[in-house]
Amino acid sequence: SGNGDGNTEAHAAIIDGNSDEREIAEIRPARIDGAPVVDVTIRVQEGEQFFVNRIEFTGNSTTYDEVIRRELQIIENAVFNTEALKYSVRRLNQLGFFEPLDDTAVNVEKNEEVENEVNVTIALSEANLNQLTFGAGVSQFDGFFGQISFSTSNFMGRGETLGVNLMSGSRSRNHSISFTRPFNFGKPVSIGSQVYSRRMEWIGSFTEETTGASVTAGFPISYFTRVYLGYSLEQSQVSDVNPFMGTNPELLAFNPFLSDALLLGSGGMRTISKVIPQIRYDTVDHPIFPTQGTTLAARVELAGAGGNTRFIKPTLESTWWTPHLSNTIFGVHAQVAYIMAGDPGSIPVFERLWLGGEYSVRGVDIRRIGPTM
Repeated sequence: SGNGDGNTEAHAAIIDGNSDEREIAEIRPARIDGAPVVDVTIRVQEGEQFFVNRIEFTGNSTTYDEVIRRELQIIENAVFNTEALKYSVRRLNQLGFFEPLDDTAVNVEKNEEVENEVNVTIALSEANLNQLTFGAGVSQFDGFFGQISFSTSNFMGRGETLGVNLMSGSRSRNHSISFTRPFNFGKPVSIGSQVYSRRMEWIGSFTEETTGASVTAGFPISYFTRVYLGYSLEQSQVSDVNPFMGTNPELLAFNPFLSDALLLGSGGMRTISKVIPQIRYDTVDHPIFPTQGTTLAARVELAGAGGNTRFIKPTLESTWWTPHLSNTIFGVHAQVAYIMAGDPGSIPVFERLWLGGEYSVRGVDIRRIGPTM
C-alpha cells in the first residue's frame, strides 16, 4: 500500500526451494530527498517447519519398497525439504526401473491429524526390464549355431543386475554370466562380477580359446559421483595352428597382426591381468530415455599385475544431453583413449584402438579405422 508522502509498504510471502520452511518478508522502501538513493528494509519472519509423516509408493508391483526408499533423500519423521525431493525423483529416474517420472507423479499433502506434517505419495509405473532371447541359424564365422540369453537390471525386484548368455556353434562358443548388487553390507557399495568363456575356430588357420573373469566394486563420494576399482584376469590359448601360417615369413610380414593372433611370441598362450580404477560423474536423468544431464568418466587400465602382457590404457569419456525442441533431444558423445607399452609390438590386437562397426562408425567394418603398420 502507498501513502501520501511517497513511502511504500509491502508484505510478501517467500518460499525458497532450498528452504525447509515458509518465510514472511516485510518490505518498507523509504524515499530520501536529494540524491536518487533508496533505503530498503526487509524484515523476515520464519515460519514453522514441516516434517515428513509417511512416504508411500503406488504401482511398484515387483520392485521392493526398500529398493526405492534407499534412493530417496527424504526420510520419514525428518524435516521436509523440497530440494531433496527433487534429487530423489531424479535418482529414481536414473535407476531406469520405472517409466520417467514428472512433477505430477509426486503428491505432497498435509497431514490432517497432526499439524506441520506432510504425507508424500509417489506414483510409479514399472518398466519391463526382463529380456529373454533365443534363436538359431547359420553364419560365415559361427557355422550352425544356437543361442539363448536372459538379462535384467531389476532381478526379482531387488535392483540387482543379472545377465546370462549361452551361444554354441559348430565353429564358435560364447558363454558368459554377470551379476551386480548395487547395495552391500547395508551401504551403497556396489559389487559386480563376470565370468566368460569363448572359443573361435578360424577355418584353415587356427583355433582360439579365451576364458576370463572380472570383479568390480564401487562406492559414492558425492550424490552424482562414484569411484570404482576393478580387476580382470583373462587367458587366451591358440591351438590347431596351420603349419604353413606359423612358418611362412612372407605371410607374417604381409600381416603384422597375424603373429600376435597366433601368440607366437607368448608360447601359444597369453595371460592379461588388469587393475582398472575409474571415477564417474552422472547426472543423466534416465538411462534408456535421457532428456538432459551430463556423464563424465575417467578410467585407467593397468595391465601387468601378473600375466605376461603389460600396457597402460587411459580413457576419458563424456556424454551430454539437452532438450532441443518439444519432441527432440540433442546429445553429444566423445571419447579419448591412449595406449602405451614398453614394447608396442606386445600390445594385443584386441586391446589396440580401432574404429568401425555398428557401435562406433557405422558403414565401416569392425577394426577398419586405425593406425597403419
